[in-house]
Amino acid sequence: RAAVNAFGFGGINAHVVLEQAPTGAGPGPVPAVVTEPERVLRLAADSPEQLARLLAGDDRAVLAAGLPERGAPVAGCRLAVVDPTAKQLALARRAVSRGRAWRGRGDVWFAPQPLLGTGGAGAGRLAFVFPGLEGEFVPRVDDVADHFGLVRPAAAGGRGAAAQVGDIGRHGAGVVAVGRLLDTALRRMGVRPDAVAGHSVGEWTAMISAGLYSGASVDSFLESFDPEALHVPGLSFAALGASADQVGEVLRSSRDLAQVVLSHDNAPQQSIVCGPEEPVAELVRRFRARGVLGQVLPFRSGFHTPMLGPYLGPIRQAADRFELHPPSVPVWSGTTASPFPAAEAEVRALFVRHLLEPVRFRPLIEAMYAAGFRAFVQVGTGQVGSLVGDTLGGREHLVVAANSPHRDGLAQLRRVAAALWADGAEPDQAALYPDRPDRSAEPAGR
Repeated sequence: RAAVNAFGFGGINAHVVLEQAPTGAGPGPVPAVVTEPERVLRLAADSPEQLARLLAGDDRAVLAAGLPERGAPVAGCRLAVVDPTAKQLALARRAVSRGRAWRGRGDVWFAPQPLLGTGGAGAGRLAFVFPGLEGEFVPRVDDVADHFGLVRPAAAGGRGAAAQVGDIGRHGAGVVAVGRLLDTALRRMGVRPDAVAGHSVGEWTAMISAGLYSGASVDSFLESFDPEALHVPGLSFAALGASADQVGEVLRSSRDLAQVVLSHDNAPQQSIVCGPEEPVAELVRRFRARGVLGQVLPFRSGFHTPMLGPYLGPIRQAADRFELHPPSVPVWSGTTASPFPAAEAEVRALFVRHLLEPVRFRPLIEAMYAAGFRAFVQVGTGQVGSLVGDTLGGREHLVVAANSPHRDGLAQLRRVAAALWADGAEPDQAALYPDRPDRSAEPAGR
């Protein structure tokens, strides 16, 4: 037996115990297995009390009372349970009886007052948030591409893509490709954002999603781009479990750390710094001595720092060539924590600034929340959603990831549909099942 513990900067504590499989008489023929899509139970009522009465019967009666995949929109408070079991139904009953929102744990979503909708308490807005480069990149999107008749993104690399993190060019191309695929899939499910944003390179995907510039232009650029052109020798990044203010105070008070700069203000208790390898390692040691988590990351570029400036020639040239278009929805910038400007020259300038200035993701999410955004779909794999959750804390909000390394792509999209429906949206539930009559209702030109 072996025990494995994993602790994430986003607040995740994961523990698993593995045991050797029992020995047997040897492998026999493997029977064919047909996997049926998970059922999603959906219930709606005018109040938590009425919803509790729907749940009061035996489990078979509860399942029989569930709403169909297709149907007219329903009002009131909503409950969605993915692949319901007796244990999950018991959890759902407890959540409803308490009358407080329950969003995701145990694959149960309950909203007594939905965040989304057309007015009243449900007037919140929906944002797509695209991840950037992370230490692990393990997308599961092949089944999503096949289901919707889309091209599998070659740069995504399947489950072996974690090896790409040291290759900024391939990793970045894979992140953009996966984001674009999931963006198309979500829209074919009837899920359309009121605005888009991104973390680091994810901002490029957000710009494509909104049509600010064409995906074909970006594809052409990425195919011709030499990733070594952005490799700044001798630099390293480190993540610290401390706020940007705390990190900045240490950097300003230490002469020997003068070459280290803040590159990411991610969340109230997560920042990333960049600089020469030894000063960065020293900064990590100082924070660890205070009992603060710190870790040197596997990236070696100078992204989001002034140190990248001398190497930006190819990207400046590409940015000047991109043909710009009015975006279909606002694109929020992680550099300014506000929507992109309208003037073409300012858009091109901000595109370059984004690579030279810190990612201000925490201020971005704060500003979007202040502007009425209450639901955030992480359009990709990774931990960006946890940064949103850490930033917003106990304030009413929904965060759900459109891809996860822990389950197939379509299974995760069923959870996105369940989560959004429970909070007042009307995704096309049937779009995720194999008998949908038309899978190409919207072109995949993004």
